[in-house]
Amino acid sequence: MAQQQKASEINLFDFSDYREFLKSLFEAKKAENSKFSLNYFSRIIDTSDAYLKLVLLSKRGLNLDKATLLAKKLGFSSTETSFFLTLVLADSAKSKDLQLYYTSVLNALKEKKCLPYETENLISIFRDSLTWELYSLVGLATFRDDSPWISQQLRNRKADSSRIKATLQFLIDLGAVKKEGERLKATDVILKSNLSLRHIYSLALERAQEHLEDFYDPTKDIFTSFCLILSNEAKKEIQNILEETKLHIAAAVKKSKCKETVCHLNISLYDVIHTKTKP
Repeated sequence: MAQQQKASEINLFDFSDYREFLKSLFEAKKAENSKFSLNYFSRIIDTSDAYLKLVLLSKRGLNLDKATLLAKKLGFSSTETSFFLTLVLADSAKSKDLQLYYTSVLNALKEKKCLPYETENLISIFRDSLTWELYSLVGLATFRDDSPWISQQLRNRKADSSRIKATLQFLIDLGAVKKEGERLKATDVILKSNLSLRHIYSLALERAQEHLEDFYDPTKDIFTSFCLILSNEAKKEIQNILEETKLHIAAAVKKSKCKETVCHLNISLYDVIHTKTKP
């Protein structure tokens, strides 16, 4: 029998369906403490266990305000809240454009989940479901600043034109949305990082290492490029290895008599940023 996963081991970013995440989390928490029943989670977001059961059975969609409250009660970070609410929105996206947009946001959040985020604007964006949903809609290339069109896209059926306009103005004042001529455009408040460029390259290397650890088939390409943080000595060593590799490749090409395919190969080491070592 498979061992029950601990709640602390369940990673939200591993899920593409918010229901599957909630099922796994609820089961793990209940296994650790019987008080964490479906009734308990229903009460903390001020709803009935019958409603929450229907949500988990895919017979109802999770209300975005309830999802926001649940994220808060579960102690999610701003990044986790972004991811969770986007999963909820993606589940009921009404158009292919909107589904693709949410998928791009989810992928970006997965990649940058380790980075710390500026939280002030994020907290304001999550103040209610309409604010978050409008912020998401403005991110669409096909977004129209037209209240009837916006109303048709929204899950929030209680939002009239005056509330939509007031919320859009709030997002503009917040800096989450900006005007470019006659168009509105969402800024990358979700993905804004306080880290330096060098740390971002360190993260890229970490991703490459994770990929290597999970890779078992030596016949496939592992990756084509990744970032390295190097000392000058290590850089020189790698450059020598690359030069030697180029000579081996040149010899193999010269030896090849059959010309059956055309390939592109790039073996180089480029400087991206220089850092000064503190004494």
